[in-house]
Amino acid sequence: NWKMIKGATGFSLGIKSDGTLWGWGDNVWGQLGDSTYLGKLIPTQVNTDTTWDLISTGHRHVLAIKKNGTLWAWGENLWGELGMNDTISRNFPVQIGIDTSWKEVSGGYNFSVAIKNDGTLWAWGHNDHGQLGDGSYVNHLVPTQIGTDTNWKSISSGQYHLLALKNDNTIWTCGA
Repeated sequence: NWKMIKGATGFSLGIKSDGTLWGWGDNVWGQLGDSTYLGKLIPTQVNTDTTWDLISTGHRHVLAIKKNGTLWAWGENLWGELGMNDTISRNFPVQIGIDTSWKEVSGGYNFSVAIKNDGTLWAWGHNDHGQLGDGSYVNHLVPTQIGTDTNWKSISSGQYHLLALKNDNTIWTCGA
C-alpha cells in the first residue's frame, strides 16, 4: 500500500504505508537515495528506515520529512538545493540541520522551500529568478527564513517560481 508518490524528471519516489521509502527510474545524480548511481526499472527500497512521512521531488533532487519532523535531502546539489552549506551532490539521504519542526517541503528546479510548524517560510538553492522570495538574486546554501511572517499554510514550487498560501487563503508568488 502506497501512502504517497512523487515524480520528477525521469525518476519517482514513494512512501509505503509502513513508512518505507522506495525509488525507481533515473539515478544519475543519486536522486533515488540508495547510495548508488544506477537507475532502477522497478520500485526499489532506499534503506531500511520506516519513519519517512512526506517527500517532494525537485528537478534532480529529493527532499523528505520524517515522522519526527527532521528534514532530509539527496541528489543533485550544484546550486545548494540540498541545504547542506555546500554544492556536493549526495546519493543517500542526509539530514539538513538538527531542527525537528519541519511541516512541509517542496523541491523546484535547483531550489527548495519549506514551512516549519511555527508557520515560517524557508528557502535555499538557486535564486537566479528571485524564486526564493527574499528580494534578491543571491543563492542560499542553507535553509534561510524568508520574511518574518508566521502564517504560511502551504507551498508549491514551479520551475523558476514559488507559490505560497497563507492561513488567510491569500496566494503569494515570486520568481519567473
